[in-house]
Amino acid sequence: MRRKIERLENGNLRVTVGFCFRNRSNSRKIVSGDGEDVQMATSDTLMLAIARGRRWQRYIDEGRFKNGTELAHAIGREPGKVAWTMRLAILAPDIIHRILSGNIPQNLTLERLRVPIPDLWEEQRAMLFGE
Repeated sequence: MRRKIERLENGNLRVTVGFCFRNRSNSRKIVSGDGEDVQMATSDTLMLAIARGRRWQRYIDEGRFKNGTELAHAIGREPGKVAWTMRLAILAPDIIHRILSGNIPQNLTLERLRVPIPDLWEEQRAMLFGE
């Protein structure tokens, strides 16, 4: 499958890329449709975690699950990991935009976001970017 980019009615972009996972010893690599190995950048890893957190939070908001623990059991994940990932859904929109554009400092990693995230966006910016 070739890469495909389309603009949606709401202004968002939908990017479609064919890929498969290849298991190699104790690691897993993503292989794109043209056979090239793809190394995930830090911003890609962050984007994936944020997308999961927002999706999981939406499931609870819509009433599909009562809480994060119920969701964790349904998807076969540790409740603590689900709760931590869902906290990423409260990141300020401009922080998410910076992550999506790859405009983040090298030290902004998932490990750094494992600490409690402040509710106030100004405090988030100060914590993550020193602003």
